[in-house]
Amino acid sequence: MKIQSIIRRAKGTTVGLGDKVYFFSPDLDHTCDVTDEVHIKRFLSIKEGFREAVGDDSAKVAQKSSESVKQEGIYPVALHGTSVHPSEFEIKGRTYTLGEIVAKAHAATGLSVEDWNSIPEGERADLIDAELDKLAADGEDNRDELIAAYVAKFGKKPHHAMKTETIAAKLADAGKNEG
Repeated sequence: MKIQSIIRRAKGTTVGLGDKVYFFSPDLDHTCDVTDEVHIKRFLSIKEGFREAVGDDSAKVAQKSSESVKQEGIYPVALHGTSVHPSEFEIKGRTYTLGEIVAKAHAATGLSVEDWNSIPEGERADLIDAELDKLAADGEDNRDELIAAYVAKFGKKPHHAMKTETIAAKLADAGKNEG
């Protein structure tokens, strides 16, 4: 069943239910194909947020769906996630939704949506974990360099919880004040 998000976000709406991630694409009139009966009932129970899509031209939506996945990475069919991951992740001061991570992991594989969804959950979890590791590792070398520069500039290490971006900003501010 096509479900439509009543709330129109510019970048669409991503919702995780169970091990599935649904993306209500603005390019597809904020609709998504939902096949799980429990999920359909859940979406339709949120009257202020979702409704059954009416009057859609299925052939047109299917064509746009195919074009969107190829060109823009928009998923009109839900990408399956896992039941072992939380709905959000905090990585280097940024919050990622499970949907964003699943989409990144899917894109990295080059698989079709159908092939991705047919992968056993354990293997999908491993691919998602690899994407999380990649996001966490990005810029780690840069962080070490920034910490060394911070120590050289201020004579002490930054607080262990200070974000990499904050260290860079403090160093930049110190450089401006000297000039």
